[in-house]
Amino acid sequence: MARQSARMTTHARAALLLLALIAGATPAPGGNLWPPRLYDQGVFAEWDDMLRDAAQSTASDNMPRYLELMHNAMHDAIRETRVKPARHASADAAAAQAAHDVLVALFPDRQIDFDHELAQRLNMIQPDRVKPGVEVGRDVALRTLAWAAESG
Repeated sequence: MARQSARMTTHARAALLLLALIAGATPAPGGNLWPPRLYDQGVFAEWDDMLRDAAQSTASDNMPRYLELMHNAMHDAIRETRVKPARHASADAAAAQAAHDVLVALFPDRQIDFDHELAQRLNMIQPDRVKPGVEVGRDVALRTLAWAAESG
């Protein structure tokens, strides 16, 4: 009986310790740290707004195509950050860089605006995860733009 009581006390202490740790946990800063998440969904909204602003100034009927290219690049970049060699890359940085590069190719006259938006997003991410994410995003954007050029 004493052993069972001691075992229960140990389990109760462990449970209380776990609850205390969970209650005291604070969210980590941006950049896909802890708790694990694939990406910040706000990155899509930010770049959608940038695309809409750029397309309005050109009165383009190609908006669905532009959205398709940008979103495909962003999704592919996020997916690639889950692959083993890019595992430490920030999905947010990869998605933002891919969107940036696609939009610069589509609207080169708005590059300054796109550069500013990208810099703001990258500054919110843990620095050691930015560079690998940017590399993934650039690579994916190049492939997306090459595919778009081939497919017309």
